[in-house]
Amino acid sequence: MKSLLLLIALLPMSLSALETPRHVVHVILIGGQSNAVGQESAKDLPALYREPQENIPFYYQVEPQKGKAPAEPVYTTLRPGASKVEGGMGPEVSFGMKLEEAVKKSGSKDRVAVIKYAVGGTNLYAQWKAGGDSSMKGDGPVYRSFQKVVGQGLEALKADPKLEGYEIRTDAMLWVQGEADLGHDHAADYAANLTAF
Repeated sequence: MKSLLLLIALLPMSLSALETPRHVVHVILIGGQSNAVGQESAKDLPALYREPQENIPFYYQVEPQKGKAPAEPVYTTLRPGASKVEGGMGPEVSFGMKLEEAVKKSGSKDRVAVIKYAVGGTNLYAQWKAGGDSSMKGDGPVYRSFQKVVGQGLEALKADPKLEGYEIRTDAMLWVQGEADLGHDHAADYAANLTAF
């Protein structure tokens, strides 16, 4: 009887070992202020960085200049242009390419994807403030928008037929922000605010 119970207990583990291993899409989030948005034109970069990276899914939303209509989120592949500067780029282009290279060198069939939402001139103490729980209650307005874009981006990745069979997993966040907090009474609280975020 004990042998039968042990066999029944081990059966699910044995069956899961027979399943085809699932590959992962490693999702990197990018947020922050102007340097995350991207203020540099890509025109003077080597061609490698100016060309679309067709193997890296990219979901982003750029906040419009004052007085212009809100921009819709875009689902494409990694490329310059996700900036207020025409043909501009932020850290996502080189960062995403380097991560993809590392995945390829490892021999894995995993993929890398990037989701970006950043707004120039924003601060951590109020606009990116985290409310401290899993709800959006108490979150700053930019952080709420970021969460919305991230949620939409994850759904777009899950719905992408090219990624069928992949596990979509958020693995890291690239945070490029800080300058807007330096000139205020909140500068001393930056470390605590970033930890809460």
